[in-house]
Amino acid sequence: MKPRGQIIGIILGVFTMLCIIGIAFAQDMPFAQPSPEIMERIETLKMWKLTEALDLSYEQTAKLFPLLKETRQRQDSLMQQQKWLIEELIDATENDADTTEMLGIIDQIVLTRTNECQIQQEFYSELRNILSTRQQAEYILFEINFRKKMMELIREFHRGNQKLYRHKQNPWD
Repeated sequence: MKPRGQIIGIILGVFTMLCIIGIAFAQDMPFAQPSPEIMERIETLKMWKLTEALDLSYEQTAKLFPLLKETRQRQDSLMQQQKWLIEELIDATENDADTTEMLGIIDQIVLTRTNECQIQQEFYSELRNILSTRQQAEYILFEINFRKKMMELIREFHRGNQKLYRHKQNPWD
């Protein structure tokens, strides 16, 4: 068995990686946001796939899904705040605002990103009370793979590559 310090180091490393990945994926896409209906369908698909991948019990599902929803709402709120701050920063740079004003906006952006990592840390702390260690590891890998698959599907769709849809292939297999 590994010493406790190594395990904590690994967990902190994974957490840091997830924060970085989360920030990278939180960046706005150059095209319009999907409709709320599409986002709801994606979330439903994600929950279904997550239940399947982690082999969740009813009790785990009853605890995990509300936690996921609350975390998503908190993250969405921060992303809206970040979007507004970035628009403010664009306006400030285009209007040659003074350094103090720009630094204030930059500090607020950094604070929202710090808060984003704090939300992730709280989420993973709560996750420990719900999932086994193996399920936690599988959850982390599921999140990474799900986001990667979603990005691939979005890229393919925007490139006009409709092969997946024409041949009715399941992109999740």
